[in-house]
Amino acid sequence: MMKKLPLMLAALTFSGSLMAQTLVTVNGTKLDSSEIDRRAQLSIQQSQGEIQDGPSFRRYLIQQYVVETAIAQEAKRLKLDKTDDYKNTINDAKKEIKSKGLEKTPDYQANWTALENQVLGNLFELDVLNKNPITAEQVQARYNEIKNRYNNTDEVQIGQIITQTQDKAQAAIKALSAKKGFDSVAKTYSIDPAAQAGQAVNPEWIPLVDLQVTHPKIYQEVHSLKKGQFNKKPVVSGSDNQQIFVVYYINNRHTIQIPALENMQQDIGRSLADERINQAINEVLQKADIVPAK
Repeated sequence: MMKKLPLMLAALTFSGSLMAQTLVTVNGTKLDSSEIDRRAQLSIQQSQGEIQDGPSFRRYLIQQYVVETAIAQEAKRLKLDKTDDYKNTINDAKKEIKSKGLEKTPDYQANWTALENQVLGNLFELDVLNKNPITAEQVQARYNEIKNRYNNTDEVQIGQIITQTQDKAQAAIKALSAKKGFDSVAKTYSIDPAAQAGQAVNPEWIPLVDLQVTHPKIYQEVHSLKKGQFNKKPVVSGSDNQQIFVVYYINNRHTIQIPALENMQQDIGRSLADERINQAINEVLQKADIVPAK
């Protein structure tokens, strides 16, 4: 239902065992471990093995379940379940379920509750945007911010070779200086599994103005490098007894040209809408009584 997990919820820890009947209570509503089991099995099955079960995955499912429950409760408080949109969607769903005989399946009630929550969540999002619509002026203002920040600045694709010793880092630099291919050198010297698999370069384009804020140390190493260049001295990171030595490489670099507003306004509108919805979700969660099981 929700695209992003609010930051305040991500900080929650759930101390209850996954075998406990109640994992967490949301405004008095108990969330049971059997539903997490069901969602875990469904997700793993649908991913065809790409998703692996484990504590972190279970925590994610619990957090999502808490968000879903709190938002469904808020939607009911706002009487969105009394609207024609809700009634029509639910009635259509009931007809389809009945036509397929799905009401006889063992997981019917759990699936139905999840469907109701999804419908309520979607209506909550629409309600937020209907009450706080995105205006053309807001889109223009965000476009101006983007253009002022990024236009005619550079963005880069960065590769890195991570080693546990300075000697290996120096050997990697020597090999790169001898014009050997970056992927081959990274595969030889890096301890990073991605590099060993031939994926040492992050394909994501990273604006240097963002890198300067988020990772100033890396920015200092790469901001003046051109395409195909690398730092000639390893960057030392970590503690004294657990250091790593990193060689950064610029796989590609170009100047950002911001498109015209008409080519960006839909994306900007969606981004503003997502921000508004997530702010509303956070406000609901901040007011909710969320109690992890002991």
